[in-house]
Amino acid sequence: MIRWLVIFCFCLFVQGIASGQTLTVTWPDPSTMPARIGAEGSLEAGVYLSSQGQESATRVRIWNADAAIRILQTDYDHLALGLSIRDQRVGSLFRNQQLAAGIAYRRELGDQRATIRQVIGAGAQLGLFHLNMESGNWIFSSQFNDQLYQFDPTINALENLNGVNWSSNVQPVVNAGLFYQAFVGRWSIMLIPSVAALNTPSLNMDGWSYEIPAQMQFLGQVEYQHTSQVILGTEWWFTRLAHFTDLQAQGFIRIGRQEREETTFQIGGILGLNRDPYGLQLMHGGFQARIRWRDHLVGLRLEDALTRINRWGTRMIIQYQFILSDQY
Repeated sequence: MIRWLVIFCFCLFVQGIASGQTLTVTWPDPSTMPARIGAEGSLEAGVYLSSQGQESATRVRIWNADAAIRILQTDYDHLALGLSIRDQRVGSLFRNQQLAAGIAYRRELGDQRATIRQVIGAGAQLGLFHLNMESGNWIFSSQFNDQLYQFDPTINALENLNGVNWSSNVQPVVNAGLFYQAFVGRWSIMLIPSVAALNTPSLNMDGWSYEIPAQMQFLGQVEYQHTSQVILGTEWWFTRLAHFTDLQAQGFIRIGRQEREETTFQIGGILGLNRDPYGLQLMHGGFQARIRWRDHLVGLRLEDALTRINRWGTRMIIQYQFILSDQY
């Protein structure tokens, strides 16, 4: 069984890297899923960096830093507070920032020695969102060079944006979600539905208005402890933003004793499906690898499309997280 899972992950890795371009997709983001605050340890802090795109004018860069601490922890109850800072830049087009503080509560049902253990919880986040357009560096369709098949900023776009204020007002943003986890023998199941931008804030710029749509997110995970040193699992993500949807599934294997003094390795293959407003569906694939040593976790994720339909390029995510766990 392990051999076939490794072959499956390797095939997805080869497909994702060798195939070419991809679309910019959304995925369940920990910074907008408040029910996950403090779920992995009594103290957490981390940062992740994401980059996608070939051309500087349209390259998407994201960095996110977050921290969480449990202020109440008993045998059955966990109450945690969290803080998240997020910055996203889309080439020379626009940039947005979000600062959010959240709270999450989880309760374990039944006896901890029972055959079936369940944990339920909920979380909420309140933050501030700001958007500014970097009009001085905009690239217009009239600056596309058909012969080089790329944008050329030296071409005169014949556009006049002088005197226009492209910085939005700061708006509050509300995120909310639920948490469910069950342990049955060697199996564990986790389900986390969430809604980001629940209040659909409206941004105003020099007479122009834009309403941020709510984003539905769903994260699920199933793990099976094959031996004391091998865990097999699968994760799946579903995201819906306006008329755009993204569905991803990952199979993974984790090797190493689940003890603080031990080093654990996890590798998995990703396969996904996108749907845009015009109904076009595209497959994308890739791989994810993680290493955990003591209280430190480092991860790398690469994705690419299985069809060469555009020029967005491979997406890469680098993650670091400090987790002071109470499970060892």
